[in-house]
Amino acid sequence: MVDNNLKITTENGKKIISPNLLEEMIADRDRSIERIRLATDIRKKQLAAKNETEYNNIPIPDEFLIFKHEPRSAMHYYISGFTLADSGGTPRCYYGAMGAPASVLLPTLYRGELCDYGETAGYSSLGRFIRKQPNCICDENRYIEIVVSQMRQLCFHSFLTSFHQYTKFPFGTPLAGIIAQHYGLDTPFIDLTDDIRVALFFASCKHIGNNKYRPIEETDLYELGKYGVIYIGMGKPEHTPIIGYQPFCRCHRQRGFYFDTNIGSPCWNQPIDCDKLYFHRTPELSHRLYEYFDEGEYLFPEDGLSKFEEEIKQIRLTKVFPSGAFDLAFDIFNHRIRYNLQESVTDREVLDKFQNKDYVLKALNDQGYTLCPQLHIHTDNIEMIAALNNTWNPIEFAIKEGIEYTPYMVHR
Repeated sequence: MVDNNLKITTENGKKIISPNLLEEMIADRDRSIERIRLATDIRKKQLAAKNETEYNNIPIPDEFLIFKHEPRSAMHYYISGFTLADSGGTPRCYYGAMGAPASVLLPTLYRGELCDYGETAGYSSLGRFIRKQPNCICDENRYIEIVVSQMRQLCFHSFLTSFHQYTKFPFGTPLAGIIAQHYGLDTPFIDLTDDIRVALFFASCKHIGNNKYRPIEETDLYELGKYGVIYIGMGKPEHTPIIGYQPFCRCHRQRGFYFDTNIGSPCWNQPIDCDKLYFHRTPELSHRLYEYFDEGEYLFPEDGLSKFEEEIKQIRLTKVFPSGAFDLAFDIFNHRIRYNLQESVTDREVLDKFQNKDYVLKALNDQGYTLCPQLHIHTDNIEMIAALNNTWNPIEFAIKEGIEYTPYMVHR
């Protein structure tokens, strides 16, 4: 018999998740996390086995068997913890599970938003920025913002190379643009998560500045409305790759995946392709999530990089860029982004002009952007950077962040 309390209803055109269904979704998430933990424990025992007999005697629950007639194959092919998570073959490290089969990952992706943001809902931060700029009604100004965003990401990468934690990170490939997205820069990436609790936190707790949050109260509902917004969709590795463990922790603490809106159509005209649903947002639920994530501290940990807000702010606001950053951003625009804009622009002539480097330089200069020989980021934290570098220890990092590593991962 179907439980009518576990359902999605429609009210004024909105699909609304019932409270009981939402609780079941949270419980299912917790069961899946436990499944990952169990798979990881099995993998650890396998890697610790001293011989083939010991290895083969390690019990594997039926739910993990890939081939019933070859039970040992269930976990056998996944040893290092890495996955080639996208078509480019960039290695990432799974969350928690040390080389466990993909079947133990959470297959559904979510995004939570505090309000129904109307026309800008579900867009990347760069897309929202472009859509809000009064001077971005023409394609040329939109393209300039894409080039500038790419230069900022390249400058951010250059700053990150000051840290051993970034340059010597052994648990997959660091993704500078994704890290930039999580630390305040406008990028074409949309954040997703396979953890519904994370999505619900962002849809139920209010940001009060400096990456601090508080639970909503009854009085907040007059401003925010009684419904929170959550996007739900099936993850596809080719479209929504796993971010994996990163040297700075917000990305993986939030179990992040990402969607690159510069692939397929312009970032200013491409919201996330998921079902948009609403849920009853209550102070009780908000307080539960707030406490579950340690008052938000778990999702926004002190990880070294968070001490450099002033330096990141300079990158976010600068109008002076290194010539090398411009050259590379120009190539990226023309070799990758430009060809994905072909079917979605209103002024092809302007797009064609963006193949000319001098034309783009003039357009940048007209908007107050200039070039210099190298990146200049003022910092009073040279000693702090040196201290972080001197104390960087990948094994201690793995233990702290719950990365189940192998010697190959650390010493490769």
